Amino acid sequence: MPHPLSHLFHPQHIAIIGASEQPDSFGERIFSMLHSTELQAKITPLNLHHRNIGGLPAFPSLSKLPEAADLAVITTPPATYDSLFKACLKQQIRHIVLLQNWSAFDEDTLAVVEKSLAKARKQKLSVAVCDPAGLHSPAYGLHINLYRHRPHPGNIALLSYGHSLPNLFNRWQFGISKQITLNETLQDLSAAEFIDYLREDKTTGLMVVQFPGGQTDTRFFSALRQAALKFPLILHAPQCLSEIQAAALQQWCVQHGLILSRSPAELNAAVRAAQSQLPAIDRLLLSGNSEAGWLAETHTSIPPAGRVNEAYLPDNLGTLPFCKHIHQLLDTPENDAVLVLIEPTIYQNEGEIHHHLSRLQQQHAKPLLIVSPFSDRHLLQFPTVEEALSFCRALQLAQYTKNESLRLPTESSRPQGLAKPDILKKLIGQPQKTLQDIGFPLSESPAVDAASLSLQADDSFGMLLHLKNAAANEVFLPPFSGLTTEKAARLLNLPADHANLKNLIGIANQILELNLPLQRWSVYYDAAEQRWFSREISFREHALQPYTLSALPPKQVMQTLSLKNGEDYRIRTILPDDAAALQRFVRKLSAASRKTRFMSPLRELPPSMLARFCRIDYARECGIVAEAADGRIVAHAQHSSERAGEHAEFAIMVDDALQGQGLARILMETLIDQARRQGYQTLSGEILRDNPAMIKLAKKLGFTVKNSPQDSTLYVANLPLTQPQNSIKMKLTQQILAPKS
Repeated sequence: MPHPLSHLFHPQHIAIIGASEQPDSFGERIFSMLHSTELQAKITPLNLHHRNIGGLPAFPSLSKLPEAADLAVITTPPATYDSLFKACLKQQIRHIVLLQNWSAFDEDTLAVVEKSLAKARKQKLSVAVCDPAGLHSPAYGLHINLYRHRPHPGNIALLSYGHSLPNLFNRWQFGISKQITLNETLQDLSAAEFIDYLREDKTTGLMVVQFPGGQTDTRFFSALRQAALKFPLILHAPQCLSEIQAAALQQWCVQHGLILSRSPAELNAAVRAAQSQLPAIDRLLLSGNSEAGWLAETHTSIPPAGRVNEAYLPDNLGTLPFCKHIHQLLDTPENDAVLVLIEPTIYQNEGEIHHHLSRLQQQHAKPLLIVSPFSDRHLLQFPTVEEALSFCRALQLAQYTKNESLRLPTESSRPQGLAKPDILKKLIGQPQKTLQDIGFPLSESPAVDAASLSLQADDSFGMLLHLKNAAANEVFLPPFSGLTTEKAARLLNLPADHANLKNLIGIANQILELNLPLQRWSVYYDAAEQRWFSREISFREHALQPYTLSALPPKQVMQTLSLKNGEDYRIRTILPDDAAALQRFVRKLSAASRKTRFMSPLRELPPSMLARFCRIDYARECGIVAEAADGRIVAHAQHSSERAGEHAEFAIMVDDALQGQGLARILMETLIDQARRQGYQTLSGEILRDNPAMIKLAKKLGFTVKNSPQDSTLYVANLPLTQPQNSIKMKLTQQILAPKS
């Protein structure tokens, strides 16, 4: 089924409201752009005073259109929006593009626009409020903007604010699949909704998103996480951020496999690196027709943790001998890539050298990076050495980010916290006594130069854990896991299983779960006494949303229940620290149970799947486990987002010894409840035809079970979530399973 926003980028019939022939007016610019391109859609101009615009019949209103339109582009002043939105609704035109030079309006006019957009939201209209750079789908011939600009076609989806990024991409001649330039202040359709649409776009292979300067929310970050699972994603944040905010954003990107760029140079390198699809270059060989050893000395971190060597060739070599030597260097197994610096010579043969090396670049399997004044649009050709080395840096960063996004903590580093966390509520009224009771007493004379860990509130990103010492300045994001403990321990020269450190990280999690109005709690480690002390603690009037960069795991999932066998089990959300236990659970399952769950004979979860299962995006996904009294995982269930707000897909697996005990049912009911809370309309899953127990359970829960249109060995179970679940069935399940809490 096409995405709801596909009408914006692939309309069948566009009504241009305010189309005009008046030179350089907004209506003339937009109409002429659409009329003069190979647009695969019909366009109809609307104008109150003219019956013909640019040779096409024009109409005074939407009600007079002879054929229904599916997209309206409005170029008229904001005072007309209310009446035009009503007309669009009446004519069933639910997709609208507003295009203006918004910076020219005063606050009162912008307030009028805000009210009109609020009414449009209530009427279920989808309004894209664009800055002048507008909206583009080059392969479709769609160009809606005020600059008469047509991006080069390609596979990069660009979501930006203002004109800076579109101008850069045009200058760099990067090819665009889709481009949308939103207004930061006026929004109906959000950036998250566009990111979700672009994630499904089949012509996109790389996404670049500009980080908004205003307030962000978990929906935005959730959309980015989901898109980064499909293809490379670069988050460009050129604005001024505090040191802690910049570190937090970098940490979040690394955790979820995104590349963060802060400058045009970093963005250019990141796009080139992603487009090249090359692995990291660990051993770079420098060569050229002038000495380049200074590069190896000046840029010792290029590539990071790699090796840079020089192979100088005399500048009196002829063109063909020079190229032959470069070919020999490429054939040398001791390097991963060759960077050739071509500089002007007295023989004036640099153009010939560039031409021959360009051909060699196309023919050889090993990367050949060319730095030359003749460099063209080829991804591995650069006008300056700095750009070539930035490209190598970007490849290294992409590889590092990929590895880190799959890294999971060891069991021994799992944060612990307090057995009775409610004592933390006393921090507000009795901070000194409570800090003493939990083992982090307030020091009367704190060490000034000691390393500190601070749990502190940031108005943009929520609660952050900041570690600072003489050698490091790191930010950790909630919920804090064993990875937090391991890295903090490494920076503090402590063992990863340091009991007090694990306790401290666990207490930080518990403070967030209690949503205490904490402003800052700073602790430090006294190496001489081998003890932790509190340096300061302060509170704010109201608590911040602790999880801005990610959604809080739902508390309502947690419960303890008794199964038919009389044993107690605990149901809770899954966390990154469960990775090792989940892997043991999967390995222990019978081959038949693994096949039922994964539809393949895998024996354990691959690293990418294990990370995916344990790092759940609770804004739009859910992952739950059932845990035995000894801590073993005995069941796992999850639903993942196929399309945010519309469709989610479930999967479940239960220990062989507990199948038939009613555990699968309570897990499924929990998933159904969470999917409904997250606003999904349907929940579905694929079931093997030879899995009668799951088929029977699905039908009892209200799923319709039908043959899969793609695979004859499968059924597809589908449950509409718009109606509440059968209350009688839920009461019966509760009586059987006897939940205790």
